[in-house]
Amino acid sequence: MNIGINLFGPAKKLYQDFDGTKRKLKEIGFTSIETCVVFGDENRLRRNFPPEIMEQMAMMSGGIWHYSDAAAKIAAFRQDGFTIRSSHIMTDTSTPASFLAVLPAIKAFGQAHQLKYFVISLMKNLAATQTFVPVLNQYAAELAEAGIQLAYHNHEVEHINENGTTPLDYLMKNCPSLKLELDVGWAKFAGTSSLDLMRKYGSRINLLHFKDVRADASPETRATCFTAVGAGSIPLREIMALTPACQLDDHGLIIDQDDSLGDILDDLAVGFNNIKNS
Repeated sequence: MNIGINLFGPAKKLYQDFDGTKRKLKEIGFTSIETCVVFGDENRLRRNFPPEIMEQMAMMSGGIWHYSDAAAKIAAFRQDGFTIRSSHIMTDTSTPASFLAVLPAIKAFGQAHQLKYFVISLMKNLAATQTFVPVLNQYAAELAEAGIQLAYHNHEVEHINENGTTPLDYLMKNCPSLKLELDVGWAKFAGTSSLDLMRKYGSRINLLHFKDVRADASPETRATCFTAVGAGSIPLREIMALTPACQLDDHGLIIDQDDSLGDILDDLAVGFNNIKNS
């Protein structure tokens, strides 16, 4: 079983000790990484992301790389045997036009590094999400020309029901080529059944993010609610039982643990083994 790791969680560890952390991730058993890559002018991005996010990005440059200098780090992971098939896009999504402006750079980056998936997350309400549909469809079409698929990664806001639909359901309906990287932890945080989502969108789920949250997680504890996968409130065994119904990539099982109250590498090892044994 191939299990990957999104580098957002261990980013600070990579910043402090890149080679040592990379070695530890391999010792745990991870066979692939999912990168987080920034496109566009970082100074301009600071004006569009919440200050707390940008502060985190400054501290987390070990795992969040600007596209102009990511090549060496990608090469270092691949030289150690890690597969890299997907990357999260981090850029200015304040307007559809600002998002569209970086498409050429994103496409070129994907081709240069032989990526199969780019993943985007808007974190917007229904009205704002609707305005991005034409651009997302254009992204999907142009990336497909390069053999790359566009996938959407949910947080909690995409599950808020407005007028009988949710932002996630709206995107899935109106962006037919859009794949889904379902984050089961954020679905649980939002009070949504990840199992229902897997049954509904299984044929479009190519990547599955494993995140776990405590049973008492709430908006007030959002930043500190994370725990090792399998040690929180997600129905891990039931999720694993449904994975055959999804169209998962060979490296589509990915731990995306944002943070930890203890040592995140210890939690990642626990989560890895819990997934492997479920």
